[in-house]
Amino acid sequence: MHQSNRMSASRRRSDQRFHGLFSESRDGIVIRAVSDNSARAGKILDANQAYLDMIGYDRQELDNLTIEDLVKRPEDQERIRLSGEQLNIRGYSDDCNFEFCRKDGSFLPVSGS
Repeated sequence: MHQSNRMSASRRRSDQRFHGLFSESRDGIVIRAVSDNSARAGKILDANQAYLDMIGYDRQELDNLTIEDLVKRPEDQERIRLSGEQLNIRGYSDDCNFEFCRKDGSFLPVSGS
């Protein structure tokens, strides 16, 4: 039981560090579902405030969008698709450059992995 308590405390500290990094980062961070066999594939699971500020959507609006809704150019959609395949196969993806379409219709160049 004592070891379990230490593991729980370690997990809480790790979760707190991740949350702090995620929420306080000035870099936009978006987390998406990537499983090909899931109805949730492409669903935006979470995004930090910096990302929301960059693309002009609020959290509620983002809940109804997928990554594919925000990536309009066919060549960028293909990069996103390949990135998802790499994640499913290897557990990580190569960096790729693409553009998100902001709410106002302008494009935001990004580097993602």
